[in-house]
Amino acid sequence: MKAAFYVVLVLFLLLGGFFALNTYIYEEKQEEENTFATYLCSDGKSLTARFEEGNTIVFLGDDRVLTLAKIAAESGARYEDATGQAVLSTTDTNASFEEGGTVTYADCVYASERESFERGDELWTRYTNENIGFSFEYRERPQGYFLQEPRGTDEHPDFVKALVLTNKQEYEELLQSTNGREGPPTITTLIFNNPERLSPSAWADANPGLSNIGLIRGEVVETSVAGAPAIRYAADGLYLSDNVIIANGSYIYAITGFYLEEDSRIREDFEPFLHSITFMVKGEQEL
Repeated sequence: MKAAFYVVLVLFLLLGGFFALNTYIYEEKQEEENTFATYLCSDGKSLTARFEEGNTIVFLGDDRVLTLAKIAAESGARYEDATGQAVLSTTDTNASFEEGGTVTYADCVYASERESFERGDELWTRYTNENIGFSFEYRERPQGYFLQEPRGTDEHPDFVKALVLTNKQEYEELLQSTNGREGPPTITTLIFNNPERLSPSAWADANPGLSNIGLIRGEVVETSVAGAPAIRYAADGLYLSDNVIIANGSYIYAITGFYLEEDSRIREDFEPFLHSITFMVKGEQEL
């Protein structure tokens, strides 16, 4: 009985420490001047806030930017515009945003793996997954992207994670659509365990449904991404696509940039996305 009690006590302390650390990080973010916090909200929405002394600048998913002043609140923090119609409320690691008394961004949770920053007049975000050792950057505004992490998107036994970048305007249009329609083109990263340490080519051939290798246009080109071996090729399916398969450490990264037109903006943004990728733990491949 004593052993079981001590196990429960240790688990309780560990969980308490985890939540306390998250709260500490959040509070430190708000106390620092000119720091950003990104929140993931219900209905697939997100917002980013830049906290400054006495106010915050809120970057909404529809590309609007609002400056709100900090006012007294019974708990947490509250920021309003001059009319009191636009309100950002934050408590611990949560937030909500309302306009005219209607909550338009609800159940928002601070996303510690996303760090936003300004690059000239643009707002960018760096996504970092320390467990996998993988990070990349994407533009949020203007004409930026919304990052989703859909769960259960693949039944492959080695599936780890899916990361999907969708143009914000097209994503908002999809949310508001009442008719059945195809989803917009995306930049999609599928991450898989690679226990056999297959090369990019071997993995693509073994998984044609995931790699799109059966829809190839042209030749397969051997290349590298962030120092890791990779292959690259174009494919033609429901959408045209640029495909990159990367083998790094114990993971395979299947990255696909879908597009409708050769000169489309999402295709132009695919190259900066690839160049922004970094691996925090690099492993040698057993080829």
